[in-house]
Amino acid sequence: MSADLDPIESVLLRCLTRNARLTLSEVAKKAGVTPGTIHSRLERLKERGIVLGSRLLIDETKLGYECSAFIAIRISGDTRPEAQRVLLAEPNVVELHYTLGKFNMLARVFTKSIHELHELLLQLQSIAGPENVEPLLMIENTIDRAVEISPRPTKDGNSEAA
Repeated sequence: MSADLDPIESVLLRCLTRNARLTLSEVAKKAGVTPGTIHSRLERLKERGIVLGSRLLIDETKLGYECSAFIAIRISGDTRPEAQRVLLAEPNVVELHYTLGKFNMLARVFTKSIHELHELLLQLQSIAGPENVEPLLMIENTIDRAVEISPRPTKDGNSEAA
């Protein structure tokens, strides 16, 4: 289901996805409205489930997490709960997705060493079988961005600001 955004909500989301540290006053100036209007629109976006929260972005490597990987897992229905239990209990697993295709689970992990990654892989292989677990080591992250919120045309046919 697609959510219709009005021009103010569109500007608000575009501003905050680019820089969540902007004040509501700064966003209001870009949108041409009062900070109170921005505050109420932000609350409405939260109520609608569009804005879920905010996070602090960190550089994991500076905290000693030298190994970053995705682990693709092919799991059968009867072993899915066990694999999910292992992955949920592992604090180094930061994302878990269910997918379509050759593999049906994709986990993103950060470990302090290749040895830690290997231990997790062995645990998963004991559940799914060695041929059903494929690690993909990340070498470089070249794109990491939010979905672009497209400007809506205004009544005069131009695009909105911000």
